[in-house]
Amino acid sequence: MMDRFYYLIALQLRGLVRNCVPPPIMRLAPRLGALSIIFSLLASGALSTKFFAQPRVPPVSRDDLDVWLVTREASAVKQPRDSDYASPIIGGLALEKGYLLSRGEVDRERNYASPIIGGITQEKGYIVRKRDDPVIYTDGNFPAPNKTFTITVSKGWYAPDGFGRIHYLINGQYPAETLVWDEDDWVQITVINNSSTPFAIHWHGIYQIGTPHMDGVPGVTQWNIPYGEQYVYRFQVKGQYGAFWAHSHTLGYYSDGLRMPIYVRPKSTRAKPWSLISNDIDTINQLEWAEGNYSVHFRTDQWHITADEMQLEVHTTGVPPACMDSLLINGRGRQYCHDNYTAVVQPVTNILLAQNSDVQTRFSSKGCLSLVAPKHGFDAITVLDEYFGGKCQNTTAPITVYNAGAALAAGRRYLSLQIIDAETNWYSSFSIDNHRMWLVAVDGLYVQPKIIEFAQLTIGARISVMIELDESKAYQDWPIRFTGLRALQPIEGFALLSYNSSVGDTVTPSIDDGFNYLHNRINSSVTYGGAISTSAIQWNQSADIPFEPSSAVPTYANVTLHAYISQGSLNVWQIAEQPMNTVQADERDPVLFQLTEEGKSLEDIDTSMMPLSPKIPDGSVVDIVIENPPYSIVGKSNAPHPFHLHHHHFWVIGQASGSFAYDTVEEAQNAGVKFNFENPPMRDSFDIGPNAWTTIRFVANAHGAAVMLHCHIDDHLMQGMATVILEGIDTVPRGTFSSKYTAQPSNFRLTENDPVQAVLEESWQTGSRSGIWPATVDPTNAWGDPRSAGHSLQSVASALSVSRAVALGLTTRAATSAAATATGRAANAAGAGSVVTGAESSVAATARGVLAALLSLLIASAAGPLLVLA
Repeated sequence: MMDRFYYLIALQLRGLVRNCVPPPIMRLAPRLGALSIIFSLLASGALSTKFFAQPRVPPVSRDDLDVWLVTREASAVKQPRDSDYASPIIGGLALEKGYLLSRGEVDRERNYASPIIGGITQEKGYIVRKRDDPVIYTDGNFPAPNKTFTITVSKGWYAPDGFGRIHYLINGQYPAETLVWDEDDWVQITVINNSSTPFAIHWHGIYQIGTPHMDGVPGVTQWNIPYGEQYVYRFQVKGQYGAFWAHSHTLGYYSDGLRMPIYVRPKSTRAKPWSLISNDIDTINQLEWAEGNYSVHFRTDQWHITADEMQLEVHTTGVPPACMDSLLINGRGRQYCHDNYTAVVQPVTNILLAQNSDVQTRFSSKGCLSLVAPKHGFDAITVLDEYFGGKCQNTTAPITVYNAGAALAAGRRYLSLQIIDAETNWYSSFSIDNHRMWLVAVDGLYVQPKIIEFAQLTIGARISVMIELDESKAYQDWPIRFTGLRALQPIEGFALLSYNSSVGDTVTPSIDDGFNYLHNRINSSVTYGGAISTSAIQWNQSADIPFEPSSAVPTYANVTLHAYISQGSLNVWQIAEQPMNTVQADERDPVLFQLTEEGKSLEDIDTSMMPLSPKIPDGSVVDIVIENPPYSIVGKSNAPHPFHLHHHHFWVIGQASGSFAYDTVEEAQNAGVKFNFENPPMRDSFDIGPNAWTTIRFVANAHGAAVMLHCHIDDHLMQGMATVILEGIDTVPRGTFSSKYTAQPSNFRLTENDPVQAVLEESWQTGSRSGIWPATVDPTNAWGDPRSAGHSLQSVASALSVSRAVALGLTTRAATSAAATATGRAANAAGAGSVVTGAESSVAATARGVLAALLSLLIASAAGPLLVLA
């Protein structure tokens, strides 16, 4: 493609020379041969130097550059695949993989891509359009809200599983009531902090297009809300529907109750997948009624100590929080204790116990197993039983009930559950004994329906299921099981699907009856210990097919980032070159405002506390390869890590066991690795499997946003497993965000004397001094292989990136950064000109030589005005 590119340009310039250069000047051409040869050599890379490796034309600011996006075969393209900014050297033509960007006035009548070169017409399958400028909504242009809410956050004593402790209460209760919106609503939520601790609220799964300062991440998009103050969140749920949730993004506070369910009702014109379940009109109407009369299934895990206390105990004892006290559905559940855990755990759990006999020789009272030896002077069993909420005690508390009998009595055949996994720790499953169901939506998007009996859920994910009710099963109540799947603890909570039409929203069975539900399993898909039945119809998350045709995946990406999960010490996790220091980040000017209002460059920001991606041009197609190898402090098989990307849905285009041994998806494809571009799942939360890699792809259309990518295991996020991706930051004009958002709150208080933040800071500083976590990229070879530990979350160009850098003599980080800016598909600014490269085929080199010779003739003959450059 590049060969043809240079060839076409050479032909066009040859015509210009013959038609425009006077014959006397043309007769001087032989005398200019030497100059032509020099230009040819420079173009082919043979005389490349660091000087010539820099862009040959100074970068042009976006304000001076009219950028046009040209797509090939536009009728078959749902979204732009390639978004490189234009090069001012040849009038902005940048042809690659059937896509190009053009700068300058466009001949709309003929639809030429370039007024200088021309020749790319609509008849050849090209269409030209101007890139839309993003609109940022602030106080001056917020539309009037369709719905308004006030949320008052306080602290109080609460016992959701029968064991009382301090919780966050939302409008005086736990859990909070479901926030109900409608698709396309503008919503306004006033959050009042009466809790004594600062926090911010993240709206999980909401795109925040045009409202990047409403995403609710302290240190990234806003300041924490101090005690006694309020923050008004305003945003639109444009084109979004289904189940979502909101939670604190400050330390571990959402595990203490600072989380709430959300449901967005789809608009009446929204296409739905009911006809893929049945063509029967009555059945379609039944499904529609069920969705309109949905029930929320809000799943949370519960500790008997607060998140702050948990972090202090981990720091004191050296034992991580491997186990929970109970699992709750809609804030209700119980703690269950067993006399013989050996009899109920998975077989692999007993094997792990035997293999780790140097750490502990029996299960704790909660059935807990630690793979990490405690600090000197501590015993693992004592720590697990006494430091993390005390020994196990059976409790009696209400259980949530879903009334199938009342629905059947009203002539209804389906029950719709909106299942929201708002856990903080590890992974679990959803199933209903003796019942199958239709899976119809995932992460707020309809999918092609499929029958399932069992679903492993990702923390942060949401699924919608249609349960077909069966009057023949009315002889008993059926457990809706919330089963822990991690082999380090057998634990389960449950609600009841009742065919008793007179039952209420809750029941309070005796302790014995509660254990009967746990142990008497009729056609159950999973054991109490988490072993999955081989006959169960399981949800294969990788096989979900989006229902709506607008979800067509772009075929090519022009930015590739690598994220590598690693654990440097007990309290330090990361996916980038260093962990995110959440303590310091929460107390700094939010990065979004540093880059927009304060006019800082990336080099001006202290990335030692917050890893940042390169700036990604607005509209780019981005791949992120996330690897989950055995983590270092244990060195054994890892567990899945649930990753969430703010502002976006993404396509899960590939995953496999082992490591990803390539720079880009394209390189991997050429090596025979299979990817799904036809119908990949679309998600905003997804598990990265153990000892495996996953590649996600998305369009960077958040328009001026600092986008978080992080693990949703809450203590992993708090301990650094997060990074920030910068999308279209340069499109946000300075002065967009007022001091109402950018200024530090007047009663903001530093947390340097807070004991929890102090122990986290100590872990980070100790790790930094000792070099526990992987080193950053070698500064003498900034094109260092990003696939090794720590060389992560950085843009790579292609498999030729290293050879190109060597050919150009780039040996310093600065020079390589300039080359990456000029040649990588992740160019940081519009108009960052081309760089001469020397690792191309001989045909391309010859074509460049011809082009350079023609350019030299044009310059020598004063024909420069023909090339109207910036």
